[in-house]
Amino acid sequence: MNRDKFVYVGSVDIIEVDCSKKRQILSEVLESDQRIRKANEPIKYAKEDHRNQELVISIIEKCGMPTLKEVDQRQMDAIWLGLQHSTEEIRKKYFPQIEKAVKNGDLSKGQYALMKDRILMDEGKPQIYGYTNKKW
Repeated sequence: MNRDKFVYVGSVDIIEVDCSKKRQILSEVLESDQRIRKANEPIKYAKEDHRNQELVISIIEKCGMPTLKEVDQRQMDAIWLGLQHSTEEIRKKYFPQIEKAVKNGDLSKGQYALMKDRILMDEGKPQIYGYTNKKW
């Protein structure tokens, strides 16, 4: 998919989420994120990404930023993916939570580097890390 032509689907709203089900929700977000990245359906891609972003942001806003004491690593990865695949404004707003999660060992330094570089590129600045990781 040509990311230069990718369009986000409307504003990301805070939606109702059941905090007691955040593990299940995040598992579904991760599965959806990885599945849509393998498909070549731009409209479906954009809609599912948007839904995943709303779920991730709503969990953070309503339940707090998860930690590895509450969820597993793949579910933490879903939080990162939801934010990484969102808009420039959302990445910037939630980056402090990503930094804290990395410091606490809940997310990897590679995930930090990828998001930091992306934020810098959003601002028209050069990357610091030039980090690439085929997993993400």
